[in-house]
Amino acid sequence: MRDRLGNVDQIRDLLFGKQQRDYETRLNKLESSLSALQQEMRDRLNQLNDTLSTELRSTMYSLELRSTMYSLELRSTMYSLEKKFSISAVRPMKNSQI
Repeated sequence: MRDRLGNVDQIRDLLFGKQQRDYETRLNKLESSLSALQQEMRDRLNQLNDTLSTELRSTMYSLELRSTMYSLELRSTMYSLEKKFSISAVRPMKNSQI
């Protein structure tokens, strides 16, 4: 029985061996190309992620700086208004103003 199966395998190899080897070679090339493409995509995504992170940090820093500047400007305006109104409230009114 074993000899017969061996013979069938030999006949199959004679009939389809070259095609099977060609398909295996093509599959190996495809797998290699796919792996290279996957690595290229990973590298590109990492690069895009790094670029986006850098730009986001820069934008956040800029927004924080603007926020600080507006806050200081607001405090200065508030201080000026408080000073202006406290000075006018302290001044005694003249008889003509009464």
